[in-house]
Amino acid sequence: MTSIRPRVTQWFHQLLLEPRPTRGRALAIGAVCSVVVAVIGVVDVSTGADLTLGAVYLLPVAVGVVLVGTGCGMVMVAETAVVGLAADLVRRHDTSVDVHIANGAMRAAMLMIVVALIAGFRSVLDRARTSDQRSQQFLAFAAHQLRTPIASVRAASDALVLEGVDPKAARLLQRIASDAARCGRLVTGLLRMARLDQGEVLPTMPTDVRALVADEVERTRALNPLISVDYEVGDAVPELVAISPEAAAEALQNVLDNARRFARTRIELVVDVADHTLTMTITDDGPGVAPAMRDRIFERFATLDDRGGSGLGLPIARGLAESQGGGLVLADDAFVLTMSIRPLDGPSSRGPRPARAGSSVNSTTTSR
Repeated sequence: MTSIRPRVTQWFHQLLLEPRPTRGRALAIGAVCSVVVAVIGVVDVSTGADLTLGAVYLLPVAVGVVLVGTGCGMVMVAETAVVGLAADLVRRHDTSVDVHIANGAMRAAMLMIVVALIAGFRSVLDRARTSDQRSQQFLAFAAHQLRTPIASVRAASDALVLEGVDPKAARLLQRIASDAARCGRLVTGLLRMARLDQGEVLPTMPTDVRALVADEVERTRALNPLISVDYEVGDAVPELVAISPEAAAEALQNVLDNARRFARTRIELVVDVADHTLTMTITDDGPGVAPAMRDRIFERFATLDDRGGSGLGLPIARGLAESQGGGLVLADDAFVLTMSIRPLDGPSSRGPRPARAGSSVNSTTTSR
């Protein structure tokens, strides 16, 4: 029951956030709702005086408001009042007409309140969605505009160090270059997160998973030669799969960077495929994550230490995995990264060349 409730809530929110239908579709939905009201009235008459279906009239009214708008809901309320009154008059002859009219008016008033509540709720959601879209657009624009000046600051400081300055100035310039690099990673992470929030779906193409994993492992080894990075690719992994190489490489890169920050001497990566799902399990010999922090590490900007992470790497990795039909979880002190894949025939498949998304993917790191 607990697992069904969030899905129902999410489905209802998505239904309310659907864009307004075209005029033709709105008329079709309204016609269907009118037919449903008439059918309910016929069934209400056939049940006799012992059972009333007054509450069932709420269904077409609510559907009209959610899928079309307030106007359609009010039309359904008027039709419901007429059909319900007619059903009451046919079923009960021992009650005065005034009583039936009063009952119909009360039913219509209650349905109008429901229409107003649903319409108000949808209006609030529309405003919230508009505000969220504006925030995402602003964040993406600001992050994009900041990338160039930050890169310029870093390049200028590096150039001054190479030209030769006194030791004190060199230390300051190196600090500037380090901070500029950190700002660059943060801006890149913000830009990626904004694109994920906007529903960006990276294109899939024939991808050599083995080469992709090897590239990311070599990059991790180069960043810290003191840490041993071992990996194993299962025999079930096809030579080529249909997946987004950019999403897969960046997600794996972020998880490996997180492991590199905390590993003492060793990182292990196991890659396998089962039921059209690519699974990459990453473990390290670091201190692990406290049970109370296992959910927090996937929150944005959550840094559980002072090692300079942006707090965006793991949320970005999870978002990229989810955009590929998978996810990222922490299970038994191991990060399990999954993505849905579609096997291909092999290297002779027609289409783009197999992708080796390694150096072309921006680096974004986080800390636990």
